[in-house]
Amino acid sequence: MDRETRDSVSRVRLERLGPRDLPRIGEVDRAELIEAEYLARPSRDGRSLTLERVPIDPPRQVESWTRTGIDARIGESKPRVKAGGVFLGALIGSKLIGFAVLGPSERASVELCALFVDRHHRRLGVGSRLMERVEQVARDSGAESLWLGSNRTASAVEFYLKHGYAAISLNRNDLIAHRLGDPVFGKTL
Repeated sequence: MDRETRDSVSRVRLERLGPRDLPRIGEVDRAELIEAEYLARPSRDGRSLTLERVPIDPPRQVESWTRTGIDARIGESKPRVKAGGVFLGALIGSKLIGFAVLGPSERASVELCALFVDRHHRRLGVGSRLMERVEQVARDSGAESLWLGSNRTASAVEFYLKHGYAAISLNRNDLIAHRLGDPVFGKTL
C-alpha cells in the first residue's frame, strides 16, 4: 500500500445515502483475484456446520461490475432501501469507495444485503468501519441480530468470521437468493 492510499483512507467518511444514490455503486471496483473459497457443509453429526477452505487453482479473476451487474445490484437494493433499509457509503471526497446495504428492520433480525469495498481500498479498515456502522444502525433500529448470505470467497468468509459472525445455515434458495451451498452467517448484536 502506498502512502497516498493510506493517507486517503484516514479521510474516509461514512454517510447514509438514499435510493437515488444507488447508481453510484458502479464507482466501487469489485474486481478480485480469488485464490480460495469456502464450502459450507453439514457436520458429520448433522447438528452443526463446517466451513471447508478449498484452494482455487488456477486462481479465478472476478472482473469489475458490468452495466448489467450494476443494474442488477441496484434492482436488488432499491426496494430494500425504499422500504426503510439503509444504503451506507464510504467516501473519500466525493468518490464512493465502499458501501453496505442493510435491509429494513421489521423483525428482531435484520439482513445485511451487501457490503463491498473498492479493490484499491481493501484491507485498510474501510470494510470494518462499514460493518461497525451497519451493526450500530441495526441495534439502533431495535434489531437483536444481523444475518447475511455470503459468497464463498475466502476474503468474504474470513472477513465475516473476523467480525464475530458464525455460519448458521446452508443456503436455501427459497429463503435466500444465493447459490446452494453458500454460507449464511449470523451474529447476535
